[in-house]
Amino acid sequence: METVEASTDTNVSSSQSSESAYTSSTTQANVIAKPKLMVNINEYGLLVGDNADKLATRAGKLVRTYCSVKYVSWTKVPDNYKDDVWLKLTQEFEFNVPNHLAKPCVFRTLPQKFRTFKYDLRTGPLLGKVTMQEKLYACPSNYDVDFWRIFVENESKVGVKEKHKNWFAGIFSSSIEKSSLIRKYHNRSHGSKNNSNQ
Repeated sequence: METVEASTDTNVSSSQSSESAYTSSTTQANVIAKPKLMVNINEYGLLVGDNADKLATRAGKLVRTYCSVKYVSWTKVPDNYKDDVWLKLTQEFEFNVPNHLAKPCVFRTLPQKFRTFKYDLRTGPLLGKVTMQEKLYACPSNYDVDFWRIFVENESKVGVKEKHKNWFAGIFSSSIEKSSLIRKYHNRSHGSKNNSNQ
């Protein structure tokens, strides 16, 4: 069977997941916590600065770790898995705005990463597979076969290809409201600094 680079806790077999969890906890116990990387969020709610790309890369890997391919879309991924992604990010990164304002700005980028995850599977293990049997047999060796079957069945439904063509639609549907909150925060912060300097 073919393999893909991204091995994920929610997609791997239970035995591999247990082994991974044991290794992870053992490793973490012997590693000194690294200082968090600062990520700036500007008044428009965009992640900027030297560490923005690092957070984006890390977020993509965490989405592949915690969000199983069996879910047909990002909106169907349970909130507890999304919160796992956020928790891991806050353990490694900090922001120039409060976390409750940073979270929606970061989460606005995650649907695209989940779609990219599935795109990599369609253009990797599933590429050139025509029959259902071929697609099921293309399951990466480290993936849960039941989750893979659900993913393949979802991908084979009528209308899915059309949705893939418009994968970017709606990602920033609520960006105006969230950016407004960020601008208000920045304006208050700058106002406080200006008053203290007078």
